[in-house]
Order: sequence, then structure tokens, then C-alpha cells
Amino acid sequence: MEPTRSGTTRKRVITAAQRRARWLLGGAVALFVAAGVILVLMPPVSRPVPAVGDVGAALGRYPQFEFAFPSESTPPLERPVGVVAGPGRVYVVDSQARVIRVFDNRGAESSVIGSGTLGIPVYAARDDARGVLYVTDREHKTVFMFDDTKGTLLGELTPKSSEDDTRSAESTAWAPLGIDVAEDGTVWVSDVESRHRVLELESDGTVVREIGGAKAAEEATGVAVVLDYPNGVAVSEDEVWVSDSNNRRIVVFGRDGGFRRVLQVDALARGMAFLPPSAEASGLVVVADALAQDIAVWDQAGTVLGRFGGPGTGDGELSFPNDIAADSSGERLYVADTGNKRVQVWTWVDADKLPSGGVAGQADASGRLPFIVMSIVLALLGAGLIVVAFAPQSKRPRS
Repeated sequence: MEPTRSGTTRKRVITAAQRRARWLLGGAVALFVAAGVILVLMPPVSRPVPAVGDVGAALGRYPQFEFAFPSESTPPLERPVGVVAGPGRVYVVDSQARVIRVFDNRGAESSVIGSGTLGIPVYAARDDARGVLYVTDREHKTVFMFDDTKGTLLGELTPKSSEDDTRSAESTAWAPLGIDVAEDGTVWVSDVESRHRVLELESDGTVVREIGGAKAAEEATGVAVVLDYPNGVAVSEDEVWVSDSNNRRIVVFGRDGGFRRVLQVDALARGMAFLPPSAEASGLVVVADALAQDIAVWDQAGTVLGRFGGPGTGDGELSFPNDIAADSSGERLYVADTGNKRVQVWTWVDADKLPSGGVAGQADASGRLPFIVMSIVLALLGAGLIVVAFAPQSKRPRS
């Protein structure tokens, strides 16, 4: 009601057209709000994956940066140099903190292993069947064994002489560094003491064989292989890959210890991980290259199919990565981003599942395109409602 000149009140009449306009404007506001909410929920920008080889064309899928941990609310890592993936867990070797920090696969910390025991831990490996976590320690020159769930110390693994004269009988002091566990439970450890070599040990420490050391010339192939600071060790079903760091190469041996081939690479290969065969490819290896500060994807012949990462501090950028691990499916990769004091998580995305496929799909590696498209559609609908609300209404002809 509003006053008139005579002091009486006059009732304001809201026409049907005005009510209609108000409803349309309200709907427009709701659409704009929804568009804004979608933009807020949109994933953060992830820069396109750099590649020296067309890994997408070779594999039909692309690596995508997912996230990094620990989060800002969690104490930072001091020097993450090793990483191991287990069912629902990620074990991070923090050499400067002298512990193994355990996270779930979403990056939330759950426990700490080795506090008060470890000196300078470097690499770790898991025996899935026995539930044992092996950790090499540079300060104590030993391999510690922990229960991989409870974190309790189980003992130390040290080389023991074998009565079989075909095996290495040396059990002197050693300096274990790289380590991996085969599916049969044998442990492969690189030794960088006076004799640079790789030992295959049974779970009780009994030496099965030695490669690259004093016994090298006596192996079945008759090929002597001299290793210079073997760093990483990775075991597949039938091969053992050794990162021969100072020689800038990968030396490949058979599981029987016999020499197979040398991969001359212009890289400082540290951690390596084999990916399970897939429909797209088989026999792939991902390698942390501390020199190029990226991750290389190789085939079994050592051909570089592509690289991802690259030097920097942003999302998906690396600073002297030292190790890499894959989960059991090979679909998720964990990278020890040592210089940036974090662990990065990468996943594989099929090319045909990317929003636009091809080049557009690579540009949308972060998965933002659907959010952007939906927010634009909602905003356009809202704008359309505003136009309709203020459009003049045509008068109906009187009957």
C-alpha cells in the first residue's frame, strides 16, 4: 500500500508480466550461482605434459599429474629419497628425518616406521607375501627388516656364505644401496663398498649369486661386467635391471645372473619401476632421471617413448627425483620428488577417455574442460532468462 495525495492508500498491483519477469530473473541468478559453484569445484590447472617422444601415440594414453603430498596441514618431508607402493599404503624413505613415513593412497599420513633405529635410510622394498619392508641404511651399512603394517623391527638382513661353491662365498662388510624383492621372495641388493656388485639373497641372507663383482667373469655367459656405483635395482619376472650410475647406463641381467644387454642412456637413472603388461603395451619401465629432472618411459630395449615432469617447483614439475614406484595395477605412479621435498602422484589417462581426445585432450590433462563447458552453458541460460524477462510482451488481441 502507498499513500495518495488525499491521504488514502492505493494498492500496488503486480501484473502477471511482472511476476513472470521476477521468476525469470530469480532463475537467472540461480543459474549464475550454479555456474560459479562449478568453477569453484573445478580441478586446479595442470600444465600440459612435456614429452620428447610421443608417448600418447605409442601407448594410446597419457600420464597426468594428480596431486602431491604431504599436504600443507601435515609436517613436511625433509629429504624423500625412496618410495614404495603397497595395498592402500605408500612408504616414503625420508633420509634426513631418519624414518619411513607411511601415507595412505590419498596422501594422508598414518604412521612412522624406524624412528630411533634408522641412520641414513635410502631405498626400500616390500615382500608382499611375507609382509616385510626392507630398508637399506647407508650409515649402519645394513638392511633393516620391518613388519610393513605394524612397523615393528624384525631384524637385519646380512649376506651369509653359501656351502654351494657355485654361489658367492663372500660375506664380508658391505654397503647396501638399491634394493628390490622378487616374487619368489629373494632380495636383490646393490653393494657399493669396495666391490661394486649386486647380490641375490634368500630371505635369511644366504647368498644365491653375485653379479658385477668378483664372480662376474665366471658367470654362464662368460661376460665380465664392471659396475661403478650401482644405484637402483629393479626386478621383473625374468630380468634384473641395474642402474650403473657412474657409467651412465642400465645393465640388464637375467634372473639367472647372466648378462643380457647394456642400455647406454644419456641419463642419471635412479629409481626404476616395471609396469604390468596392458592392452596398449607390454614391457614398459618408468625411470626417475635425476639429471634431466623428469620421468622417462622406456620399452624393454631402452627406447625412450616419452618423458613427463621436467624441472621446476610447480604441479607436475620435479627437482632431482630419486625414486619412482607403481601400484600393483601400474595405473598410479609415485615419484620421490627429492628437491621439492614431496611425493608426486601421477595416473594414466586413456586418450579415448579424455574430454576431447587428441591435442585438445592433452591440453585438458587436468580435467577442467567439462567444468568450464557446464559453467558456460549455465551462464548462457541465465543470460537468456534475463533477455526474456526484459523483452516487451506482445498484447493479445481482444475477442
